[in-house]
Amino acid sequence: MGRPLRESFVRWGGFDAVGLLCRLALAAVWLSSGLIKAADPRAAQVAVRAYQIFPSSVSDLIGATLPYLEIGLGLLLLLGVATRWVAAMSAAVLVLFVAGVASAALRGLSIDCGCFGGGGQVAPGDTGYAAEVLRDIGFLALAVFLILRPRTPWSVDRLAAGLAVPAADHADHYLDDADLGDHIPDDDVDSGTDDGADHMADHNGRSRSRLDDGSTQNRRSS
Repeated sequence: MGRPLRESFVRWGGFDAVGLLCRLALAAVWLSSGLIKAADPRAAQVAVRAYQIFPSSVSDLIGATLPYLEIGLGLLLLLGVATRWVAAMSAAVLVLFVAGVASAALRGLSIDCGCFGGGGQVAPGDTGYAAEVLRDIGFLALAVFLILRPRTPWSVDRLAAGLAVPAADHADHYLDDADLGDHIPDDDVDSGTDDGADHMADHNGRSRSRLDDGSTQNRRSS
């Protein structure tokens, strides 16, 4: 992308629009996947068992909890809460999905990935490992974009950042005002002190003069 084109893209909020689309698209992926699995938890457990990676008890635990992890990720992305961290967790889960599908293909298993429901054994000609890996890599690209640019429009993250800036400005203004008392020039302080001392000396001198005049008059009267 040439520099002028890139500047125009940034000026018109291009990255914001892309970020919003990435966040909502990835949220839709997790929500749809999680809700489908949560509606049939037994099928989710069968899908995990079909990978033949974990013992049955561990596979069943993963199959039971994975749908709710996906729903949680989807809701956080939909709201735009802690987007960078949720995107990083999404990326980690997607890498595990890609590794699992690639492992099944390399070991000659004939299974459906069960990413959006279903799963388990299928006929050898019915596998779609390449398409499933490419699809998950596409989802991974969405997560990586959000890791790099997590602050998107219509998100709690951006709202919180907007509220934090005025509060920080107010605090800085308050501290600046408080610091004014600590930064009065020493010359001004010394000048004020000297002026006060001179005034007191003046007053004392006039008082002594009046007393001397009074004593002189009294002696003349005597």
